[in-house]
This record gives sequence, C-alpha cells and structure tokens, in this order.
Amino acid sequence: MQETFFRNTEEGRGICQRHAKIRETCLVDSLASLGIAREDIHRIARALCAVPGLCDQTSRTAASL
Repeated sequence: MQETFFRNTEEGRGICQRHAKIRETCLVDSLASLGIAREDIHRIARALCAVPGLCDQTSRTAASL
C-alpha cells in the first residue's frame, strides 16, 4: 500500500476561510434569527448526528422482540 501525503496551500486555506464566512452568514446567522444561540449549535448538531444511529438500533431491537 502506497502512502499519500497532502499539504495545505494558500489557495486551499483561502477557500476554507471563504467557506467559513459563507457558512457563518447562511447558517449561524439564520439560526440566531430563530433564537438559537451560537453556543447551542454544536450540541444540536451532535444530537442530529446521533438520531439515525438511535433509529437503527431501535429498529433492530424492535425486530428481535
């Protein structure tokens, strides 16, 4: 197996910074307008990521009853 190495470039860092600004404008500001605090976004995102796994687990458990 051959190893692959990557290195950041100035262009890549610039793209990531622009993406972060767009995300800030489109997502964070929109959520703030709904009354969701910036500090809560990470907690909400973790919960949303956990839901599919919990649904799968529940389905398996229910099928075995």
